[in-house]
Amino acid sequence: MLTISLPEIGSTTQNSKDLIISILSKTFPLSSKKMFNLVRKQYNYAGTYQSIYKSIQQLCEECVLVRKKKEYMINQEWVAKTKKFLEEIEQNYANTTEIKEADAQGLHKTLNPEAQTLVFEKLRDLDKFYWNLVEDMKKRSAVLPEKERIFCIHAKHIYGALIDPEVHYGFIEGMKKAKIQVYVLCAGKTPLDKWVRDFYCKSRGSTFHIVLGMPWAFTTELWLFPYQAVEVYYSFDFQKIFDTIYTQTKNVGDVNFHQLFDSLYKNKDPVHVVTNRNKTIIDSLLKDTLANFKGV
Repeated sequence: MLTISLPEIGSTTQNSKDLIISILSKTFPLSSKKMFNLVRKQYNYAGTYQSIYKSIQQLCEECVLVRKKKEYMINQEWVAKTKKFLEEIEQNYANTTEIKEADAQGLHKTLNPEAQTLVFEKLRDLDKFYWNLVEDMKKRSAVLPEKERIFCIHAKHIYGALIDPEVHYGFIEGMKKAKIQVYVLCAGKTPLDKWVRDFYCKSRGSTFHIVLGMPWAFTTELWLFPYQAVEVYYSFDFQKIFDTIYTQTKNVGDVNFHQLFDSLYKNKDPVHVVTNRNKTIIDSLLKDTLANFKGV
């Protein structure tokens, strides 16, 4: 079993385990005798060789260290797990800070640590929130197992590539580089929905998978990560903007983008967002979503 133990790194500590990790973080692999000599030399360690040897064995039992022949080094799996643990703490605190700052701007938060409610008064602020989540997913992917590098979306229409194809081409490339599989269930199946699907899926090496004509709660959009579910509630008038364009337009070249942007940014309806970190709920949603992609 991997133990998440955070060492106190510094010249003042005399904790033998902390000193061992500090030494091995810079020089490796090392025998127990070489570690003892370096600990005494670099940190003026006053303990015995037996205490260092005992700590080395305990760290091996905790899977913090691994032994190769007669030498030891830090377990890379322990490093990855510890990094992930610290990043989750950082993200949790960052989210709390963002929510407190959002409160000052008139946003609302709940007190439930697993579920939080946000209200975005401006569409561009929701966009920033979305891209921050995507960037966070890309960073986390470095330590996530490959089967957990998944991002799922449920939506009535997919419109990102329609509004800003250059940015969303970069999105495709970013997901591909991070080896993140993106699964999208889209309720619409109009010619524009098909054009947007092809934009994402037919790019060389794309990791996007999109199924059209899938029923979904039309008031809700869902962004689903392995560690967080985000529900987005748009107003009826906001959704009507896209419904009108998608149902009445047969070719992407016929879209009046000036009118579209004008309608979008003139709409003042707030967007309500609920984030949920309940693992049971997230796993259930992921399972239900991925069931639609068997054989795709």
